[in-house]
Amino acid sequence: MDCESGLPASFLWTAAVLVILHSSAGDSDLICYDQPIIALIGNDVTLPCHLQPGINVIDWRVEWTKPGLDPQHVHVHEEGRMLYQTQNPSFSLRTRLFMDELLQGNVSMMIFRVTLSDEGTYRCTIPSAHKEALVHLRVGSVSSPAVTSLNISSGGVVLRCESAGWYPEPELLWLDDEGNVLSTGPPESVRGPDGLYTVRRNLSVDQTHRRNFICRVQQEKINQNRETHFNITVPDDFFPTVSRSTFRICVTLVPVLFLVCCIVIGFLLIRSKLNNKHETRQKEKQPEVVFLTEAETENPDSDQQIQISNPDSFSIRGRKTSRGRNHTRPLT
Repeated sequence: MDCESGLPASFLWTAAVLVILHSSAGDSDLICYDQPIIALIGNDVTLPCHLQPGINVIDWRVEWTKPGLDPQHVHVHEEGRMLYQTQNPSFSLRTRLFMDELLQGNVSMMIFRVTLSDEGTYRCTIPSAHKEALVHLRVGSVSSPAVTSLNISSGGVVLRCESAGWYPEPELLWLDDEGNVLSTGPPESVRGPDGLYTVRRNLSVDQTHRRNFICRVQQEKINQNRETHFNITVPDDFFPTVSRSTFRICVTLVPVLFLVCCIVIGFLLIRSKLNNKHETRQKEKQPEVVFLTEAETENPDSDQQIQISNPDSFSIRGRKTSRGRNHTRPLT
């Protein structure tokens, strides 16, 4: 016992050690992985977190929580053991810390049999050192696509590629054997009650396509893709073809038909032009109608005088015509 303080020496020694440890913790940083951790449904995953520089934290309280979860605690470690009574039931028997690595400051947590609901942000906290950091878990699900023949006719073959059990929603592509994306129909995507997606897409195959195809389903967020190679065997005479003789006839007829069309169009244009000229001449030759008033009119080219007794009488240049009664008398 220390005479001056009245405290046992062992107590003072323990207190000194704790002060040193906490001082060391204060000099350490809690570092967690800053990129999303990707895990597939049903697999195990580790959320990495450690103190740098590393110190022994096996007897310290280490908390893993998930904001938005009720209760929030996913895993609580204190005095060398796990506190089960504080754990959220959805993580029961599915988490652990690496006990032997706590001696070096590794506070990473493992989650077993990942589920879709495990996706989200997790917080690691060391209360006594006033340290905390975040880790984001991204959950995915994948499956291999299957290709089926949907319809076969003389016009071609329709292939369908389908893949179920994806998360997040994936993209489905049809490619040829050289990796070129093919033009296809619109994709179909359906989300099931389990939260997983089923995607499908059709490809119409004709004689211009190759016979080897690739159906690829990909999801960039979880850096996953699955593909199926498909070979279609079609007889050479399956697709309608054009014979060489028919082709030569078509090649010959096209310029002939073009020439005939040009001749017909030219004839119609010339005929239209001639008709216009003829109509113009006819209008110029049309006689002028002159109405005469009731008066005597002399005809310088004859020895007669014409008395107009009816105002309905009219004269046309070149010839004379009258309607009604006209009276003429010889000159004396």
